[in-house]
Amino acid sequence: VLVPGSVQAYGGVDPSELPLREDRQLRPQGAYATSKAAQEHASLAFGDLSGLHVVIARAFNHTGPGQPPAFVVPSLAAQILAGGPVRVGNLDVARDFTDVRDVVRAYRLLVLRGAPGAVYNVCSGQAVSVRTLVSMLEEITGTVANPVVDPARVRADEPLEIRGSHERLTAATGWHPSINLRETLADVVRTLRGGDTPLPCRDVPE
Repeated sequence: VLVPGSVQAYGGVDPSELPLREDRQLRPQGAYATSKAAQEHASLAFGDLSGLHVVIARAFNHTGPGQPPAFVVPSLAAQILAGGPVRVGNLDVARDFTDVRDVVRAYRLLVLRGAPGAVYNVCSGQAVSVRTLVSMLEEITGTVANPVVDPARVRADEPLEIRGSHERLTAATGWHPSINLRETLADVVRTLRGGDTPLPCRDVPE
């Protein structure tokens, strides 16, 4: 059984702890993060008791074509395509983004090769700021955006940077990210413009 978890389970992050690795103590903050940490503990405990093969995938931010506009990448892309001001939170916040098609491929490989009772980060290993996302989307769309900081989108206590290490995942499965961020953003823009949604997974030797 593959249990998709969340980077939120790590909780507050100090820059000295980056990149986040699976053995870092969980310090969840808030109801959602606490529920994800509890999900992990319950799943692993059940696996120990029942002999069920349980693998935890601790996913960092992922995005791609078809993601709802409530998330940062499609929200920025849709606003830029619409013209006018682009409402953002903290432009300097940086997060670790992976294309959803690579995430799905990681999940599949973990089902096949993950060790029972193990936890694996699913991440790119690189942090990209909102400011950089806006700049890349401007280049892709050929548009000059006008970012406006919306206080309602600024979280006072959020870490400036979050990024992880996928070394354990790579060692167990051979997985590496195969779709670069610019290609992901271009596919998001293409689908927002009404183009075909790219195939959900790329044919990568495994």
